[in-house]
Amino acid sequence: MVKKQRRNPSRMLHKIKAKQTNSRNLKMLEHVSCSDLPIIFVSVEKREESYQSSISYIAPSIKWARRLHDERSILELFDDNSKWHIKHQLERSAIFELPITYEARLDGEKDVYVSINLNPVINDLKVLTWSGMIVDITEKKMHEISMQQEKAFLEELFEVNGNLLCTTDLSGNLLRYNESFKSILGFEDVVLSADEFWPGILDAGAYELLKTKVKQLDRKSKYQSVTTNVNTRYGQKTIAWTLSKVKLKEDESESIVLSGVDITLQRKTEHDLNLTNEQLKTKNTQVERVVTLQETLFSIFEQLRNTKTHKDVYELISTEFASILEFRNLFICLKENKRSDTFNFFDLNREFTQMDKNLYFVEQKGILGQVINKKEAFFSGDVKKEDTYIVHDERSNSILMVPIVFNDFLWGVIGLDSTEYNAYDVIEIDMIKLAASHISLYFEELESKNELVAEASKLRKLHDAFSCILNERTDDEIADHIIGQQLLKHLAVYRSFDDDLSLVSDASNEDIPLVEDYAKAFVDHAMTRTTSRIQTTAGGTVYHLSHPVVNQEEVLGVLYSVKVTPFIAQETNIIAILADQLAVYWRLNQMIVQSKREALIDPLMDIWNRRYMIRCLEEEDARIKRYDGIASIALIDLGNFKEINDTYGHIFGDQALKIVARVLKANMRETDSVGRYGGDEFLILMPNTGSDEAQTVLERITEELNETPVISDAFFVTADYGIATIPEDTFSMMDGIRVADERMYRNKRSRKGKFIKIDME
Repeated sequence: MVKKQRRNPSRMLHKIKAKQTNSRNLKMLEHVSCSDLPIIFVSVEKREESYQSSISYIAPSIKWARRLHDERSILELFDDNSKWHIKHQLERSAIFELPITYEARLDGEKDVYVSINLNPVINDLKVLTWSGMIVDITEKKMHEISMQQEKAFLEELFEVNGNLLCTTDLSGNLLRYNESFKSILGFEDVVLSADEFWPGILDAGAYELLKTKVKQLDRKSKYQSVTTNVNTRYGQKTIAWTLSKVKLKEDESESIVLSGVDITLQRKTEHDLNLTNEQLKTKNTQVERVVTLQETLFSIFEQLRNTKTHKDVYELISTEFASILEFRNLFICLKENKRSDTFNFFDLNREFTQMDKNLYFVEQKGILGQVINKKEAFFSGDVKKEDTYIVHDERSNSILMVPIVFNDFLWGVIGLDSTEYNAYDVIEIDMIKLAASHISLYFEELESKNELVAEASKLRKLHDAFSCILNERTDDEIADHIIGQQLLKHLAVYRSFDDDLSLVSDASNEDIPLVEDYAKAFVDHAMTRTTSRIQTTAGGTVYHLSHPVVNQEEVLGVLYSVKVTPFIAQETNIIAILADQLAVYWRLNQMIVQSKREALIDPLMDIWNRRYMIRCLEEEDARIKRYDGIASIALIDLGNFKEINDTYGHIFGDQALKIVARVLKANMRETDSVGRYGGDEFLILMPNTGSDEAQTVLERITEELNETPVISDAFFVTADYGIATIPEDTFSMMDGIRVADERMYRNKRSRKGKFIKIDME
């Protein structure tokens, strides 16, 4: 039999070694439940002036846990006094690498107290963090507070309570008594003899003790004290008596003065306090037991990642369990991987190893077979009474078997038995379940690593594809490049225009019996979410998969793929990654186009600025020289615009400019360009336009300006313009501006301008 090794409770919280903590393993603790252990596993990292907490496990029994979440400063949990002390200890721990132990009260929570136990740990990034646990000690703390309150109440009660006072002769006959004596004992104003009074309120033993104390006066001391139970009209009370002799007159005999204090409530309180202390000791023992179990669990979690084989796992579990549990035999059976149908068996006493394993794993008989079949833990405190029990050793009386399960997949079973009846309590069973859950998480992680290796090749291809995309310039070129990488055999890219989808690029899918209308409706539906669907056609079954291309809640398009075989998880991930990256590149192109446009637009009138118009003139100059073309330009000046600003202010002046710009844009062809040349001057470029056509356009503009609706007839503006045609008037666009400018000012001087009515409102 393996004997249980006891640990020193005062050192339990300081024995956790400061090792590097694997964040993935701790995060997996969130999948684990342990209803009877009020524990929170937490890690703390200092970020600038804040201590950010990361929660890896919270016991469901902790009601205030809703206040906890990752990336919150641990100091925010506590009241101001506790916050200062915890911060001081963290700063001190960071310097001297000392563990932190502190009892604190939660901020904003009514009577919630916790014990904080943290150890400094250097993580994989060589950053100092703290890792440990928070234990809810509210019940213990409330017991202490309640005890203190009861003591204070008792002290106050002694101060204000009046004493009983009476005098007797040396024979004990009652002579006089005060009101407290009457009210507490409940007697009327009568004088009773000693033989009548004292036996009436005291039992025989107490009466004899009282007489003995009277006899001892002067012989041993001037005062004697005794405590007796007194039978009163209101029931039995406990009175603490103080006796002394007095002589009031020389000619009188001595009297006995008895001063009594009713300590009934005190004795009851003492009894209650003793009972509370015993309960508190029991609770403290339970808390110490929980901490010991949690320490062992933490040790298992830390060391598990260093195991290489199933045998290493078994030796770790058997060694750690031996320090906290009493068992006769311990065994573990484990699967090699998820594709394996057999179990590796490890048995301390080689009892299960030597038995027919088909009996349990194939026929699923016995308690072990039942656990394998149902994937549920089993415990019996008297196993010989169980019908399903197959005897493996006559000395076994208790047996516990816990499945190692993750997402309904059975990795194995942990089993213990003991010669003791009811050998394991609920806390110990929950601890073993927690260990089994973490072992399953560990094996699941190993399995995931193998899957990650298989996906590494695809990820490299994705990286190469996105690296090449950086060299593309247009949205269509980016889409064509993604299609060309052939990460999926049949892939199409759709672009969203005015809430409609248009095909941008696609790979050949001639071997797919695709119904086009069905696919189009499917792609339209995919603008809001990732969708997969199976379609049955005359040519066979077709599998559709689509993913929206979304950036900042704006749907830019859809990625669509189709196959004759089901999509695997890796393909679903690829199309999601492609959609996310495509959204980023498309959005970047939108921002570039928008930025270029904003740099060339006059912000007041929403027409081209001078820089853009000069660029247009240069491009048109090159076109005319290359193709022997023709073009006209016009300059327009608002004759008395300064008077508007001086009379009505710049706000109305800006409004006048906007009205003129709106009329000019409305009369331009798609190939024409209009922009602000400077101040209140406008420049118009009309490619492939002769002087007569240009004159017609300017007259039409002038006519429309005169017909523009106004709010009031407050003011009229004169518009003067000049036209130059290339190559009729000059051979250069820039020289054409000079010609148009001279003609505009000649018109202004000859007062040939047109009157424009402006809305001054």
